[in-house]
Amino acid sequence: MAEYGRVYNDNDEKLHRFQIFKNNVNHIETFNSRSGNSYTLGVNKFADMTNSEFTAQYTGTMVWHPKLCNPYQEYKATCNANYVPSSAYITGYGSLERNNETSVTYAVSNQPVAVSIHVSEDFRFYSGGVFRRPCSGSLNHAVVIIGYDQDSSSGIKYWTVKNSWGSWWV
Repeated sequence: MAEYGRVYNDNDEKLHRFQIFKNNVNHIETFNSRSGNSYTLGVNKFADMTNSEFTAQYTGTMVWHPKLCNPYQEYKATCNANYVPSSAYITGYGSLERNNETSVTYAVSNQPVAVSIHVSEDFRFYSGGVFRRPCSGSLNHAVVIIGYDQDSSSGIKYWTVKNSWGSWWV
């Protein structure tokens, strides 16, 4: 837990978090000891959180309110629209047919593609391999597909995704 810079309010909180950590390590070790898994789990900065705490903090919905994102303060002056040049332009967008891997593959061959996924308890501890789980209708997170390939040893096709949890996340 110290490896991830965790600081707790008091000893009771530290003991509580350590118990959660031990439970999560047990889950990770039990999963990794089973044969036939296409992926492995590992301890990371989420290991001292319960699944419900993790889900509440790192998945679900969120809206950037326009008034909170715009620092504009009204004042009377001459408008100079050319003062700050635009740094990016959106020239179009598209949507893909649901559950159509062919259309996703085609789109990813041309650009990254944002998709919605379900983050399970195992996904938060993912550390390597091809993550394979049954699909869930409960979407609670977004990632960007940045590539695709096929595992040379198992032959399993997979997507490579970029997550928003930081560069440390595999």
